[in-house]
Parts: sequence; structure tokens; C-alpha cells
Amino acid sequence: MFDALDRLHPDRALDEHLASGVLNVALALSRRTTRLRAKVFIRPDMLDGALTGVPRAERAFLTSGNRSADLSWGRPDYLGRTGRTELYGLLFHLLGNHGSAEAAAFRAAWPSWEQDGSGRFLAPAALGGDAKTQEEVFTTLVGRYMGINARQGFTYNYLGCYLQDALGTVTPRPFLTALATALETTGRDHPDHDRPLHHNSYRHGVSCGARAAELHQAQPWVRIALEPLAGQQLPIWEEDVWELWARATLSDRLQELAQQAVTDPGRARTGPRHPANYPLLLEELVHTGMLSRRTSGQLDMPDVYRTAFRLGRRGGVRRTAPLA
Repeated sequence: MFDALDRLHPDRALDEHLASGVLNVALALSRRTTRLRAKVFIRPDMLDGALTGVPRAERAFLTSGNRSADLSWGRPDYLGRTGRTELYGLLFHLLGNHGSAEAAAFRAAWPSWEQDGSGRFLAPAALGGDAKTQEEVFTTLVGRYMGINARQGFTYNYLGCYLQDALGTVTPRPFLTALATALETTGRDHPDHDRPLHHNSYRHGVSCGARAAELHQAQPWVRIALEPLAGQQLPIWEEDVWELWARATLSDRLQELAQQAVTDPGRARTGPRHPANYPLLLEELVHTGMLSRRTSGQLDMPDVYRTAFRLGRRGGVRRTAPLA
């Protein structure tokens, strides 16, 4: 099994060259042996570059549907649904497997929980993948609305809408962290509330910055690229972004980050493909879901990143305090 390919080298070209070697090893094992197979985990934004080092005739073999799988969470499927059912399925799985009396009571409300040979409890199919059932159960935890009626929004949809990036992806860690934050603030700010989660605390959980922190851990260069945009109003023209980057000497800062990773291998992470070419750097941010482009050509940013990196939105409400 091969993982963490983004830590092979801080230089993107060299990292993708090394990742190509790993893919070629996987290909050779598949072609030449019957008992050995390689499992390779690689970020989607690195895959295209790594495939350039694989013989063209073999690329389709490696990426065919029966040999590869997209591990993205929360993406819309072909019917246009939001894909949030898998995230709530994860939540209910964790609740049902907690070692407490409350977890036992939660399972008792759904007698069709089963236990596998390792002692792990398996959630009923409806609880794990049916949106209507999940919404009914989640409503018992936080209520149905984000206020007194439907005009404030529905609690079941809220996290998926506000935690997704520009590609529609929601990852598990920010999803669960937002709920944990909401639980903590409910206990502190609404101790007499009749449900485990208060809708105001639930709203606050979205702004905890967990997705931005996860992004910084995986790709530190993205945070450096977005920091010069702090205080700007969205949407914004790409020429304005280039100017802000030039003022902040972004290309020099990205080169310094790469050099630090070379001298300290424990901090090695791949950087962008084109650190000195601002138009191509911008396209990379769009491709990875940090930014999106409106029909007018202006750039926008999903709320999950916008609030963490302190960007405003034209016509929006000014934040009264900086994000912790």
C-alpha cells in the first residue's frame, strides 16, 4: 500500500515524477504477477501530473472503473442529490459505537442494529443511507429549522451547504468537528436547552475553521496564497488577485516554503505546479475547489474558506469579531 505521495518532495514536478514511479510499479505488479497488487492513495490534483509518466496506452488501464475509486465525500451523485447521506451515516455509526449508556439507548431506538465478529455495531441500512430517515433522526438532536421556521433553513441541509468547497465536496473531519463545536457551545451558552444541539450553536460550529485547518495541514502553500486576500470583498476580479499577490511577493514566499521543507523533511509537502506564474497558480486554486469562477468572470470562494481566511462578501454582514 502506498500513501502520502504528497510528502515525497516539496517540488511539485519532482513529487509527481516520483509518484509516476509508484504508479508504474503498481502497473508492473498487475501485469506480471497474479498474487501481488498495489493499492495507491493519491490526491486527485496530483493524479493528472503523475499519469504523464505512465505509458499512454496504460493510463486507461490504471484509471478504469474496476481498478480505481473516487474517495471524495459528500459530492453530488448523478441524480443531483447532495451526497450528504454518507456523512450522516458516518455520524450515526460513531454515535452507535460509542462506549456509553447513551449509545446503547440510541441503538435500542433502532433494534435492527447488528454486531459483527469484531464487536462493532453496524447501523441499519436506512440510518446509514436514506436521507429522509436520517433527517428525522437528526431532527431529534437539533430541531428541524435553523430558527423558528423554514425561512431560516433546514438543519439537515445546513452543514452540507456551508462546509462544501467549490467542487461540492465535504470532508468528514470538518463535518464532525462542526458538530462537536456545536455540542460544546450548546452546553456553555444554552445549558437549559431541551435538545443536545441549539441551532445558534450549530450555526457557530460551521465557522470553527476546521476545513481551513485541514487544508493547511495537507497543502500549506494554499494558505500562504490566500492570506494576501484577507479583507477583500467577493466576488473579485482575477487581475486584482494577481496584484495582491505581487505586493505580497507570493512567489518568493512559496519558494521559501519549499526550501524549508527541503531542510526539514518532516515538513515536506508538495507545492503548486507554477509558483511564479500567477495566472496558472490561480487556475490551480480553481481546479482544487478553493475558488470558483462566476459567469461574469469574477472569482468567488466557498463560505467554508471565505470566513476562515477573513474575506467579505458584497452586501453581506460584517463580522463583529475575528475568527478564533
